[in-house]
Amino acid sequence: MERKTVLLLASILVLQFFLVAGLWHYRPLPDEGRYLTTGWMISQGKVPFRDTFSPKMPGLEFALAGIFTVFGPSLLAARLFVAIAASAIVLLVFFISRKAFGEKPALIASLFFSLWSTAFSSYWAIIEPFTALFSAIAVLFAFRFLFGKASLGNAFAFGFFLGLEVIFKQTMLPFALFMAAAVLAIGHFRGTKPGLRAVLAWVLGLAAMPLVFLVYLLSTGAFPFFVEAMLFPFLQLENFGVVAIDSKFLIAIAAFIAVPVALIALWKRPSIAGKRHEVFLFLAWFVFSFSNALPFRSCCIHLLPALPAASIFAGLLISDSLGQGGKEIKTKPLALFSALLLFLSFFAGGFFFSAFFSGDYSFSSLEGVASFVRANTGSNDTIMVFPASPELFFLAQRMPSSRQFVFFDPCPERCQQPVLEELFQNKPELLVYFSASPDYAASNLAQILEFREKNYGLLKVIELERPLYKTYGYAFIFRNLSS
Repeated sequence: MERKTVLLLASILVLQFFLVAGLWHYRPLPDEGRYLTTGWMISQGKVPFRDTFSPKMPGLEFALAGIFTVFGPSLLAARLFVAIAASAIVLLVFFISRKAFGEKPALIASLFFSLWSTAFSSYWAIIEPFTALFSAIAVLFAFRFLFGKASLGNAFAFGFFLGLEVIFKQTMLPFALFMAAAVLAIGHFRGTKPGLRAVLAWVLGLAAMPLVFLVYLLSTGAFPFFVEAMLFPFLQLENFGVVAIDSKFLIAIAAFIAVPVALIALWKRPSIAGKRHEVFLFLAWFVFSFSNALPFRSCCIHLLPALPAASIFAGLLISDSLGQGGKEIKTKPLALFSALLLFLSFFAGGFFFSAFFSGDYSFSSLEGVASFVRANTGSNDTIMVFPASPELFFLAQRMPSSRQFVFFDPCPERCQQPVLEELFQNKPELLVYFSASPDYAASNLAQILEFREKNYGLLKVIELERPLYKTYGYAFIFRNLSS
């Protein structure tokens, strides 16, 4: 690469790293709290599913457990880990796009991903930055297999990273299967259909990590609990079909409309006309990545895995809309769309980064509650937190008294009953309730509230400096009466 290209790519990498790492102390999120707490619990010897409860695969928790074992349990360590993953995606977007279309589209694509990824919440220690990462690595090996060397190693690596992301989220299994079908189809139309040995190498790669995980479940006795957790969403059907449209949706539209616009505007141009098979691979990558969004809850975190492919199309679109040397505009409507896309992208990165520097997204209030909990419990005491603020376990470094430690209000009776049994048995030292009102420490958790009233007395009411999740303004802390 030319020195100019290296410097520009390095600048984009630095931008991406600090866009993510610069938000390391902001925006608590219930899902992130669950991953942080479970990762910390695993690092302390607990077994997922047997000692914790989550209807999601534990790949991220294992990764966080490794980080916490080496560097200690801190939010900074987790967020830097995510920043490195986001920067790695920038590199992958660049090299994949460069192999297919050249350096200029690749640089523009990398910049788009860096700007868009912040609006798509790439700074949280959640699953999606890693499913996006593993998808991009898998596509890189698929590209090498189809358009470079059709080796068994490339076929195995393609399958391995698809299997690895299934360990991070089970809904990526359709992505893995559909991408394999896309690679077979492209190979067929190119006249280089993968042979039986290549298919077997892909199957072995895909099965490698799931088999290791299965052995782990069987060896730890956690397999029955794993089956229970995987069936849980189907027993709680009211949790399906909830789509939250937030301000980020505008950025999602801007990002994803670039794909059909690029295909329509550039289909007969040389930039795509001679690269139809590559374009089909990237289009499959984009479309099938939406399986990560199942069961379609929230926007736009779950759409992050589709963003690298969208960035590649956007880079190709902007690059082609400029004339030779970037001076002559070929098509005015296309140039107008490109300008709008650039504006929305810079707006997305700047707006969300500045917004999260406001105090509304700080952990400081929650850390005050965590400090109080630490000061009033021993290191071997357990606590419970209601409703969904599971990061408090991680921040206070206190274990939960129930496998299911994430609660949303309301929680049906069939959700409360198994938790009650564990609470009666384990008797947590403290119960922490978050409330919007200074004189209301209740909720719709009727059975658990009855347990609290019989066994706990009010110890402290802490007014939060800023509302937690912009909802809860007070923390009510109750102590076990038998202590």
